Amino acid sequence: MSGISTNNGPQITLPVADPTAFNGKQDLLVSVDANGNAVLYAAGTNPPVGTFAGRNFPQDKSILVRSLSGGGTLRCIQNAALATGTAVAADPATGRVIADASGKLGLGIKIAPVGAGAAGDVIEILPVPFLAA
Repeated sequence: MSGISTNNGPQITLPVADPTAFNGKQDLLVSVDANGNAVLYAAGTNPPVGTFAGRNFPQDKSILVRSLSGGGTLRCIQNAALATGTAVAADPATGRVIADASGKLGLGIKIAPVGAGAAGDVIEILPVPFLAA
């Protein structure tokens, strides 16, 4: 299960495809794309997961993100294939997570592993309370 972990603090580390995209962007909102990379939040991106907190060196291929949830991440089981960056919701029929189509049962954002996977896969989500109804 590569890419699955849990983070216990208010900051998480996310990979980036283009480290220069974050130059001078401290404290701006960050989203996770379908490849599992952190991207600056903008129209057309997935929902934000936090704000850009920094990195050790400008060329680093990962950044620190302050979680919007203020806490760590959770391991969950997906009930169907879910792209990285998808908002997820509770499925009361299975106790697993599903894509959040209604916005009423929101739990957070899938951040790992990269790719859609399959039903029954363990995934990592970042709880984002404002998504919940």
